[in-house]
Amino acid sequence: MFYDNPNVQKIHDKIFYYPNFVPKEKVEQINEIMKDYTRKDLVDPNYTDPIEWYSNKISPIIPELLEVWDMIGEFLAPEYLIHPAAHLQCIHPGDGGMFLHCDSPGEGNHEDLTQTDKWSTCCIIHYGLVVYFGDFEGGENIYPNQELEFPVRPGDLIVHGAHSDYQHGVKEVTSGARYAYANFVLPAEKNPNTFYPYGTKEDLERRANLESLWLKPLEA
Repeated sequence: MFYDNPNVQKIHDKIFYYPNFVPKEKVEQINEIMKDYTRKDLVDPNYTDPIEWYSNKISPIIPELLEVWDMIGEFLAPEYLIHPAAHLQCIHPGDGGMFLHCDSPGEGNHEDLTQTDKWSTCCIIHYGLVVYFGDFEGGENIYPNQELEFPVRPGDLIVHGAHSDYQHGVKEVTSGARYAYANFVLPAEKNPNTFYPYGTKEDLERRANLESLWLKPLEA
C-alpha cells in the first residue's frame, strides 16, 4: 500500500504526506513553464466545470506533467490508480484561498454530485491527491473536522480522505503563486474503464494524442 512507503508520513488517520515527492529539477521545470502564463491565460477552453471558483484558476494543458502522472502511478500501484490529468490549479494572493469541500459524496450518491463526473469516478474515489508547484507563502491546507492546518511546499505530495469526514480547503496565499496538480485516487478493481491505467501499453499509445485522446474518456 502507498501509505507503507517509508517516505510517507501519516498526519492523521486518512492524511498522508510525502515531502519532496517531485525532484527539485522537475519543480523548477514546471515553474519555468508557468512563468509564460499571466492570470488572463488561466482559462483553458477545454476545461469546463460548473463551480465558478475554478473559472480562472486552471492552467492550459502542460504535457510535462505526464512525468508527474507516471510518478504518482508508480507510487500508488498496484492497489490504486488515478485518471489522466495535465492541468494545474492556480491560486494567487487575493483569490481568497479555496473553499471548503469534500472530493466525493461516496459510492452510490450520484445525486449529490456538484461537479461534472467526466471519468465516472467521483463516487468511487477513496482519496484526493495533490502535488504542489510554484513559489508561495501561505496557502496552507485546512481540515476543520481534524482541527488541522498543514503547510505544504513545492514538490510535496498530500493524500487525504475523499469523503465529508475529511472536508478540506486552502488558506489565502499571501505571496507568490501556488500551483496544485490535483487528482483522485480509486481502487484499481473499481476502474470504470473510462481510461487506461498507468503502465499499460494502451495508455502509452493513447498519450501520443494527449489533448484529443488521453485527456478524454474512452468511448463506451
